[in-house]
Amino acid sequence: MFNTIGRNTCAATMLLVGLLFGSDRAFCETLVIYGWVGPNEAGFRKEFFPAFEKKYGAKIEYLSASSFLNYGKLKAERNNPQADLALFDDMILDQARKEDLLQPLDTSIVQNLGDIAPDARFKDNMGVGVGYNVVSMYYNTKIFQEKGLVPVASWNDLLRPDLKGRVVIRNITSSYGLYALLMLARSNGGSDTNPEPGFIKMKEMAPNVISFPTSHGPLAQMTLQGDAWVGVTGLGEAQEFVDKKAPIKFFIPKEGAIAMVEAAGVVKGAPHAKLAQQFIAELISPEGQRMMAVSQSWVPTNKKTQIDDSIKARIPLDFEKPMDLKVVDFEAVTSNREKWNERFAKDIAQQ
Repeated sequence: MFNTIGRNTCAATMLLVGLLFGSDRAFCETLVIYGWVGPNEAGFRKEFFPAFEKKYGAKIEYLSASSFLNYGKLKAERNNPQADLALFDDMILDQARKEDLLQPLDTSIVQNLGDIAPDARFKDNMGVGVGYNVVSMYYNTKIFQEKGLVPVASWNDLLRPDLKGRVVIRNITSSYGLYALLMLARSNGGSDTNPEPGFIKMKEMAPNVISFPTSHGPLAQMTLQGDAWVGVTGLGEAQEFVDKKAPIKFFIPKEGAIAMVEAAGVVKGAPHAKLAQQFIAELISPEGQRMMAVSQSWVPTNKKTQIDDSIKARIPLDFEKPMDLKVVDFEAVTSNREKWNERFAKDIAQQ
């Protein structure tokens, strides 16, 4: 819980330093986080980061990029870690664990780890799930109504001729784009071990796609401006559209969608490992989880979290069984991902 009772000695000392030397913000340590880009970052900055900085007398330096790119940075910095904490989707965190890029959570600091649902825990406590997300489809209800279009209901609707030049999907270097590929494969007789039908459908779909951006920003801009009528994204990004009063409906197609766990891990050799552990403890506390549900529309992983019905109503996931949707075969995907990225870049993105 975030509160001001018992704030650490460091914070008190730095407050005194600030008063003596005229600084209105003096910090003991800087926690460096490699994290998600887009609305997820904005959600953290709105409430969680200020509360954490105030309680621990620390400063947060948040460096945003896709999970895949941040994973690459951790590998490159293996012998000289620059980050303390990494925020990944579950598949990338599991990959980082196997690459020995993370250190175990310290249960003497992360004392609430036992409150986390089993499917949001990672082997050897090498990280923890901080929220359940889902990668699914959305469309602009206003434009569809004005143009008399039948609402999209299937992943294969992304190929409809009446949507030419009106679809936006992230590049498959992002998990959102990758999971769109996998759902197209699954919807057409393929699987995570046989994505060929997905690649075929994506190539057929390419004329419908305005762009395959690598980040959320361009996708959001095209959607909010009305250039893109249909897209693929996650809960936090869809909530951003709602918050901006855009006529966007986020839904689960008839073939289903891919559920995922958004996760956090402490970097092996982190300069400020204890502070990173404290950050995770706060993030998975009932209050931290409430903040994530409000700002990101993620389903809490902490079973003790209480969420208002108004928040639950906007999230298309079963709060009791959030992972009942489709999940990804991590082994099949991670062993082929670089090869798939190269094929996508050559055969689809360049069309």
